[in-house]
Amino acid sequence: MAQLLRLVSQPIACQSLLKTSKVLALTANSTIDQKRHLFGKLRRVDGTDVSSKDIKLAEPVEHATGLEKLLLLAEEKGIDDPFCLKPRKRGPGTKEQPNLVPSFEDKRLIGCLCEEDQTHLNYMWVHLSEPKRCECGYWFKAVPARKFWEEIDTNPGA
Repeated sequence: MAQLLRLVSQPIACQSLLKTSKVLALTANSTIDQKRHLFGKLRRVDGTDVSSKDIKLAEPVEHATGLEKLLLLAEEKGIDDPFCLKPRKRGPGTKEQPNLVPSFEDKRLIGCLCEEDQTHLNYMWVHLSEPKRCECGYWFKAVPARKFWEEIDTNPGA
């Protein structure tokens, strides 16, 4: 029987093995339950005998690793812009109340759309230590960004 199970993925070899080992002759006189027991072990292993009801695909978070998993977990937690990359509306932008720009480093490169119908951005470096004024008169200041990865449990099942 061990030989039969090893050759299950090779149907031609299985048929010849069944003939030579006289399994077919044995099954001629067997009851239906004995045939089911014998041929139940000779099912195909390529997945064709599995119904679609039995298949359950895993969630994307279960397969993801690294940065992709962090982003999916952040999205589940409700953090829609974890790296602060979406465009923001300017606030008052005075020297006393500058527009705050989250940054993971000591500085960040930002682009300011000074006028509404302007077709280009004015880029500038903004540092954590001091506010900086754009050509249009608005002030910007870098502040430490929220480290979302410290808030997320990366091993929920453990």
